[in-house]
Amino acid sequence: MFRKFWTLKVLWIINSAFLVLLGGVLLFGFWGLPRIISNQLHQQLELEKGTEQWDRFVDLPFALNYTIRFWTVQNPYDIINLNQTPVLEESKPYNYFLHIKKKNITTNDSDDTVTYERELSFEFDNSTDARETDVVTILNPVILSSLQLTNTVERLAWSGCVEKLYKRTETDQIFINKTVRDLLFDGIIFAENDESVGVACSIVRERIIKLVENIRPLEYIEENNGTRSYIRFSFFNYKTGSYQKPRTDGIYTISRGRDDLSLLGNILLYNGDSHLPTWGNSMSTNNETCNRVRGTDSTIFSPNRKEGDTLDNFNSDICRIVNIKFVSSEESYLGINAYRYEATNTTFRPETSNPENDCFCSKSVTNINHDEDCYLDGLFDFKQCLGAPVLVSFPHFLYADEKYLNGVKNLLPDPEKHKIFLLIEPNTGTPLQGRKRIQLNSILRREPLIPQTPENMTEAVFPLLWIEEGFDLPEEYVDKLKRQYFDKVNLATGVKFGSIAVSSALLTISTFFLARKLFIRTRPSHKTK
Repeated sequence: MFRKFWTLKVLWIINSAFLVLLGGVLLFGFWGLPRIISNQLHQQLELEKGTEQWDRFVDLPFALNYTIRFWTVQNPYDIINLNQTPVLEESKPYNYFLHIKKKNITTNDSDDTVTYERELSFEFDNSTDARETDVVTILNPVILSSLQLTNTVERLAWSGCVEKLYKRTETDQIFINKTVRDLLFDGIIFAENDESVGVACSIVRERIIKLVENIRPLEYIEENNGTRSYIRFSFFNYKTGSYQKPRTDGIYTISRGRDDLSLLGNILLYNGDSHLPTWGNSMSTNNETCNRVRGTDSTIFSPNRKEGDTLDNFNSDICRIVNIKFVSSEESYLGINAYRYEATNTTFRPETSNPENDCFCSKSVTNINHDEDCYLDGLFDFKQCLGAPVLVSFPHFLYADEKYLNGVKNLLPDPEKHKIFLLIEPNTGTPLQGRKRIQLNSILRREPLIPQTPENMTEAVFPLLWIEEGFDLPEEYVDKLKRQYFDKVNLATGVKFGSIAVSSALLTISTFFLARKLFIRTRPSHKTK
């Protein structure tokens, strides 16, 4: 009776059912399951209040490492008096923990955006022998700024007031000895109000105060109800909450990624505008490239990265976009496959075939014919951003024109130590490891009739310090990423291929019995005579 049940019709029905089952499993495995995972990923990554992603966005749960190395001057006398090449020595690293929080956050559901400001705080790392009280000898940024921000007439007046406005705080020389803390945050004080400076120098002082308004590292400070006032210089106090001027990091408006996850983290507006007011002129042929706001703030990236793509990162410190390009898909970090992106040797080079037509060319230097010109490769003038005459390069003049490297001694550019790179998990867009590195430089040059810059003084592009801002995603967050994404993907993959294997096996068995039944049915019968 059991054998009678397995008729050809029944076998056809079973075989067809298993065929439909396999088709359904394939459809679900290769179309439905990826969409389920994608929807779950979308829910985990979009910036929605009440989610872990939102909490991480508002308050980055781990600190970045912010390391400063000064270029200390070994032969100041020879530089000033004997026209000798500056001999520099890289200081020990001074490491800070940089904490980043978002504040003044508002969301807009109609255009799927969130607007915020960033709050930065620095905590010194005391775990090494480096101390903020260490004294370093560097090129005097206060004197250099005063010289380069004034015109010829103003410099003549200024030179007669140097001792009265700078001498008391020992800032009247080309090279100064100051503590790390003073240089970076607490500040160098000069131009204090004092009746003894006289009428002429008071006028000079007022002019300097006026110049300070647009220079981020300089602050005009009033104390004791205005009875004491002075100017304070520091490299990075403008990043902190103790800064006296309105905060300058800016207001960001980015995509939340709810409507389109590929736009997650993209900066749509900066200070309420889709373009920066900083770069370009009527001669520039690529103003849109320099000024259009785009990219991310380097803390959040969209998922589903593709090989060969380019990441745009907006850096408010230098008021511009920095492109980092795909290099390799063969990297790994704590067992997670990663894409590697790097800034290239063209990062601080002209964007156009003719440098003079480049929107980043500030025309702040003169060539051999005394015509306004652009800096050579590898040096970027961001005076228009910072207000102060400071030049940016990669550390140790990596990728810069040899003229700059040969102008000083003991710089040893090494791409592995001095370039910018980022590792990203491509499926989720999670940043795993990164290093952002830049060097701040100034120009040391002779100024006629200024006693601090005699005619025998060396002229050079002079490194001041270099910064490394980096992170390594803590292992606990790597483990969380594995649990929330990779474990689910692996489970789904196992279920998919297991279901395909079972369905294929059932279809194979049913096909075998169907074929056998057909063969028996169609085989000629042989009767015995």
